[in-house]
Amino acid sequence: MTTRFIRLGALAPILLLAVAGCTSMGFGYSEAKLRDAVSFETDCPKDKVKVLEAHEDGVGHTKFKVDACGKKQRWNRYGAGYHMEGKGPMDTE
Repeated sequence: MTTRFIRLGALAPILLLAVAGCTSMGFGYSEAKLRDAVSFETDCPKDKVKVLEAHEDGVGHTKFKVDACGKKQRWNRYGAGYHMEGKGPMDTE
């Protein structure tokens, strides 16, 4: 019985590293990073960028509706990168 608990205890660090690895690979979005990207691409000050909607669309992908200085736009996140809809690596023309 003791051996079984030792084996389970040995797996705990491995599971912890796996979970930490998933979060560091960009499987969650950052509103601050999205605002930075929108501000850079649109020349709109960060304080005038508003996230109107965020929809998780699978692991590593989120769709957004944003307001950048009064202009409504759609943005996507693939992994850790943020792109205006139609201009990202996964978008096809």
